Amino acid sequence: MIKNMDLSRRQIIIIGIAAVILVLVVALILLWQPTSDEQSKLSEDLKTEPQVFDSASVKTDETSKDLLALRLAARNFTERYLSFSNQNWGENIEAVRINMTKQMQEAADSELQKVREFYNADNFYGVSTKVLAERVTLNDKQGGELELEVQKVEKVGSKQNIIYKKYKIGLLKNNETWLVNTFREM
Repeated sequence: MIKNMDLSRRQIIIIGIAAVILVLVVALILLWQPTSDEQSKLSEDLKTEPQVFDSASVKTDETSKDLLALRLAARNFTERYLSFSNQNWGENIEAVRINMTKQMQEAADSELQKVREFYNADNFYGVSTKVLAERVTLNDKQGGELELEVQKVEKVGSKQNIIYKKYKIGLLKNNETWLVNTFREM
């Protein structure tokens, strides 16, 4: 009988502690709820239109636009031109041929022939290229020249090799389009 009393007394104490904790949790929840003033202010804030930045109001000079176009043309050309595999010979050149002068098209065709002769089709050979940095060395209304630092991931069969190289690219402006005229390793 005494053991049963101790057990029921323990149960009462545990239930009492649980009730006190429950009351404290409910009180904290009620205290943390926003008042009606705070709720109405929050709903008003949500109703207001967000401010949208209108980039049309920002004036940029033609020189900075032209420089950006030059840099983008050089990066885009370099990454595409230097990324290829022996499973799609020449697709990289065809993709950027429209961005080349006649002189560069002839040089690209010659380079493609050299690479085809060097790497046979028996083993997979592929190169993926990413421009890491560029530096404009010449920029005027007719042409531009950049030095590019690239990372080339070369795969021969199952082996992979990472190479860092520098290239110099020369572009000529034809109407509003930058065309690659020269491209060489430094």
